Amino acid sequence: MHVTAYKSVLLGASLLALCTLSQANPSPTQLRSWAAGCASCHGTSGRPVAEAYPLAGVDQATLERKLLDFKAKKIPATLMHQITAGYSDEELKALAAYFAKQTK
Repeated sequence: MHVTAYKSVLLGASLLALCTLSQANPSPTQLRSWAAGCASCHGTSGRPVAEAYPLAGVDQATLERKLLDFKAKKIPATLMHQITAGYSDEELKALAAYFAKQTK
């Protein structure tokens, strides 16, 4: 992905995260809105069309661990450190649950 596209994705995800930081128990609509920020890399509903990591149907605990590890910078990434930093741990867990429920 081109650097400008990465910046656009990062900006969009950051703005989305800032608008929703205080929601510990998000509605289904809010979860879909957060998940839409992942679509440019991970595809609609977590099913990528290219080389990105698929999210749909992956075990919830696995997704939670990966998202929290990205946030803590425990695993290498190009963009995920910045994106996950905009979410609370509870919001990342809610996103993991959302993607785990999606069909592969």
